[in-house]
Amino acid sequence: MKRDKTISYIVIIAVWLVTLASLIPLMYCGLFDYATGDDLGKSAKVHQIIIHGGTFFEVIKQALASAHETYINHEGTWASNVILALQPSIWGEKFYIITPFLGMLALGIGAGFFL
Repeated sequence: MKRDKTISYIVIIAVWLVTLASLIPLMYCGLFDYATGDDLGKSAKVHQIIIHGGTFFEVIKQALASAHETYINHEGTWASNVILALQPSIWGEKFYIITPFLGMLALGIGAGFFL
């Protein structure tokens, strides 16, 4: 019985190591990630508020207004527009580098929730 537990722990550790090793190329590529397309378009108004010294509440209000505008136009991405409006490059282009890491964190938390 003890041998079965040992083998099972070895398998679990091996799976974790393979999973972490498979994330290394993603983390490396993430160092060269830049905002494009929807990232820039959906967050332009929020970025302007930050540039002009807007408050935290003004930023949140504009992100919600962006989502509401999409909802009114019957587009199905209205819920994700809040997140798109608050993407990291609204504080500067150099901050977009954290986006892949946030995605991997969200994926890890989501997968860990079901373990």
